[in-house]
Amino acid sequence: MKRTPLLIPLIGIYLFCGTAVSGGRVVASLYALSSGTSESTVGVLVGLYGFLPMFFSIAVGKWADRVGPLAPIRVGIVAIAAAVVAAALLPRLVTLFLLATACGIGFNLVTVAGQYAVGRLDDAPARRVANFGWFSLGQATANVLGPLVAGVYIDHFGHRAAFTALAVSAGCALVLAVAWGPGLKGLHGGAAKAGTSRVAGVKLLGSPEMRRVYLVGLLLSMVWDVFTFLMPILGHRQHFSASVIGVILAAFAVGMFTIRLLTPWLGKRFAEWTILRVAVVVVALVYLVLPLVHYPFVLIIIGYVFGTAVGCSQPNMLSLLHASAPAGRGAEAVGFRQMLCNASGVFVPILFGAVAGPLGVFPIYWGVAAVTACCLPMTRQSASAQSNRTA
Repeated sequence: MKRTPLLIPLIGIYLFCGTAVSGGRVVASLYALSSGTSESTVGVLVGLYGFLPMFFSIAVGKWADRVGPLAPIRVGIVAIAAAVVAAALLPRLVTLFLLATACGIGFNLVTVAGQYAVGRLDDAPARRVANFGWFSLGQATANVLGPLVAGVYIDHFGHRAAFTALAVSAGCALVLAVAWGPGLKGLHGGAAKAGTSRVAGVKLLGSPEMRRVYLVGLLLSMVWDVFTFLMPILGHRQHFSASVIGVILAAFAVGMFTIRLLTPWLGKRFAEWTILRVAVVVVALVYLVLPLVHYPFVLIIIGYVFGTAVGCSQPNMLSLLHASAPAGRGAEAVGFRQMLCNASGVFVPILFGAVAGPLGVFPIYWGVAAVTACCLPMTRQSASAQSNRTA
């Protein structure tokens, strides 16, 4: 437990970096749309946040296993800060593409190394779930602050001022990383020899439990990406102000924040797969009704409910992942999961951005609902198997 105080700066780093990235995504999307950029091009822009991380997430995990979490975290923060400052100084479409690429790489470094560090804080499963729950609050808070800051600053001060405010957030993360550097450096546990294989990431799929965790994680990452990508487009089509769009996205993040406050309590009473099964049901129902709603207040409520479903998944998913990963390959297992999430972040905006133009949002939302429903039998089987093991 002597390392537990390190959880606080880790949460702060994740919060400030996440605020800069989530807010920057909203500012970039709305700036591009207001400049007359097509929705398919905006899809490509948003997809760049996960394009390079999709290829390097496993390598980042191996690097963190080898040198510890501190160096990847610091490099990631610097990349995010530099990108947001550049966008504030020169808000152009080309700069926004560079912003998306650099922020994607930087936040991937912070996420993989940060999750690995949290997994190293405590070996007890119950406390590990609680630690991941508290750590996830940093992301949930960032997803509230980022869109809110972006929307308010755009409406009152302009896009450049919004980028400047987000650059300050990235600077706060850098201060924390420097101040708590010695403690974070001490979390290094060393890598296993198996992690040096060129196909090591693929070998992680040898366990049925790992395959189920990765598949459900990919599904929930996809529905998250669809929501955050399509909501600005849906709001723009319905002539909502930037502040209203920001509030809807912030309500989603508030839902994540609320449920993650309850993660330690839920973890003591329900198995991980049981919680994930409920989350999948809620997601499917939300995507059935979402395109039928045209009132901002109702969309805010739906965003909140959707946030609770997605928000409860990540701490339980990471707990299952760390429990099932081979010894000495925790960061690599996290990196492989992050690779799948980044692949979703790349292809979902590009594919659905191309579809949204000619066909609208209805087939996208209902298609996602159908895919989510198809995964429900697998979560039911996994929940039953986990109950039998703990009985």
